[in-house]
Amino acid sequence: MAAGNWRVEIMPYMEQGNLYAQLQQYNPNLITNGQKSVDVYNSTPMRNLVLQGWKCPSSAQPDFQPAAWTTWWTNFSHQVPAYQGIMGAFPDPTGAPTYSASNYGGYWCNNGMLLWNQATRFSDCSDGTSNTIIVAEQSGKARNCGYASGDARNGYYSPWGGCTNGSVNGVASCGTGGCGDLWGMGLTCNAYAINNSTCPGGAGFSWGGNTILNSYHPGGINVLMTDGSVRFLSESTDFNVAQRAMSRNDGLSPTGLTN
Repeated sequence: MAAGNWRVEIMPYMEQGNLYAQLQQYNPNLITNGQKSVDVYNSTPMRNLVLQGWKCPSSAQPDFQPAAWTTWWTNFSHQVPAYQGIMGAFPDPTGAPTYSASNYGGYWCNNGMLLWNQATRFSDCSDGTSNTIIVAEQSGKARNCGYASGDARNGYYSPWGGCTNGSVNGVASCGTGGCGDLWGMGLTCNAYAINNSTCPGGAGFSWGGNTILNSYHPGGINVLMTDGSVRFLSESTDFNVAQRAMSRNDGLSPTGLTN
């Protein structure tokens, strides 16, 4: 079975069952693990494919990785989705320790619903599925951000791949002191206000753990709750409230989210 991140796993539920079946025929390394190889974009069905369900009609960002992200790639042919999985919030609303990716700064957390190299269940969402954000919009721009003038969306490697850890033998061994060479695809640990006008430390590179949640919508972003409902998160929402909504088990109910 070909590996991939959460976006690949839900393909059958987004009327992409045939595409999902095609991906099972490929070596997992072709769509995961940050392989710096032409195989990543030339040898899978994801090459030059735009899935409309992952586009925001209001976004002016390019469908594919911008040419400025050429540090690793020599060709750009994977769609950069407009929606990111939420692995939680930093700092943790309860003050609990949070994993950090020390190589590049920024933070990787495990208090949300979609985690790197880990799985969660509904029973893990003790705050309630209607109170916890599992996916949020990332389709906008910010100043001084990323390699491409304001574009620091998460998608430096294949946006369809899983998390890669460059620790010894590729084993993900992390603690509060750092994770080594950790590369993220498809997830963000929210550490900054939504629609932030700039990308602070830990958010200014598209492989990082704290890429900014933003949009071209006036006043906020769309978010998906764990119960499947869609809400609008206003940029005027208190930062602490937003952080509570992205943590699954802090015991603090968020208020201020609109249906």
